[in-house]
Amino acid sequence: MSKDGLLTIGVEEEYQIIDASGQLHSHIDTLLAAATPKLGEKVKREMMQSVVEVGTSICENVDQAREQLADMRGTLADLLEPEGMRIACAGTHPFSRWQEQQITDHDRYKMLEEELQDVVRSLVIFGLHVHVAIPDREHRIEVLNEARYFLPHLLALSTSSPFWMGRNTGLKSYRSVIWSNSTFPTLEFRVCDMPTRLEETICLAALMQAICAKLLRLRGKNLGFRKYMPALIAENKWRAVRYGIDGKLIDFGKQEEVPMRDLAIELLAFVDDVVDDLGSRRAVEYVNTILAEGTSADRQLRVLQEGGDTRQVVEMLARETLMHREGAAR
Repeated sequence: MSKDGLLTIGVEEEYQIIDASGQLHSHIDTLLAAATPKLGEKVKREMMQSVVEVGTSICENVDQAREQLADMRGTLADLLEPEGMRIACAGTHPFSRWQEQQITDHDRYKMLEEELQDVVRSLVIFGLHVHVAIPDREHRIEVLNEARYFLPHLLALSTSSPFWMGRNTGLKSYRSVIWSNSTFPTLEFRVCDMPTRLEETICLAALMQAICAKLLRLRGKNLGFRKYMPALIAENKWRAVRYGIDGKLIDFGKQEEVPMRDLAIELLAFVDDVVDDLGSRRAVEYVNTILAEGTSADRQLRVLQEGGDTRQVVEMLARETLMHREGAAR
C-alpha cells in the first residue's frame, strides 16, 4: 500500500489512582518510584498527584499499541494492589472533589497554578490523546483541518464523564466542559474522554489513524474533503457532550440531523477501504460493541438507574479498566 497505510501512532492514557474506598488518592511519587524501573519513560506524572499518565512508544499498528497499553494497565494495577489502591479509567471521577486534590510539586505546575488559580485546580479530568504521524507538514496541516469534522463523532463514542463531584451532570462528557474553561492549547486528537475499557481506546485510536489514512488517500486522488466552519463543528461537539451516541449530529452535507448511531456506521463505511491495509479492521469494528453496550458514560448511568450509587460506579470503572485481563485468561 502507499505511504498512507504506514501511519504510525502513539497513544497516551490518563488513569485515576483510587484507594479502597474509591476516592482519588495522591500517590504518584510512590507509584512512579516503583513503576519507572519496569516501564521507564512510558509512565509519567501529571498535574494532579492522583493522576498517572502512560504513553506508548511509536507503534506501527494498533495491535502494538494494545499490547503496550495492556501491559501498562496491568503493571500499574499490580504495583498498587499491595498498598490497597487501584487504577480506574474515566473522563472524570464520579464523586471526588477537586478542592481536595494535591497539585504535583513541579515548577511548571506551580507556575500554572499561580497564574490561573482555580481554573487549573479544577482540572481533575482524564483524557485519551492519540498522535498520528503524517511526515509531510503540508499534508499534516490539511488532514488535521479536514479531520476536525469527525471530532464530535469520536467524542460521542468516547463519552465517559457523566458525573462531577457526586452529581449526575445531565451530560455524557462533563470533562469537555471543564476542559473548555482552560486556556491551554489542545491538539486535534485530544478531544476524547478517557475510555474505560482498553478495547474502547484501541477502537478510537484505530478510527483516528484510519480517518487520517482515508483523507490522505482522497488527497492523493485530488479528492479533498470539505472543511467546515468551526462554529458548525462546535454545534456537533455540544450535541456529543450532551447526548453521546444517543443524540443526533448535523450532517452538513445533507443539511439535516442524523442519529449519531447511524453516523458511527457511516464512519465505518468511510474508512472501510483503508482498515485492512492498516491491520485495524477488528479494532474499528468494536464500534458495534460500543453501540450495543453503550459508552462508559452510558454504563455508569446504568449503575444508578439499577439502584446503585456513585461508589458502585467507581467499582464498575475499576473492574472494566482491567477487563481485558479476563479475556486473556480464558
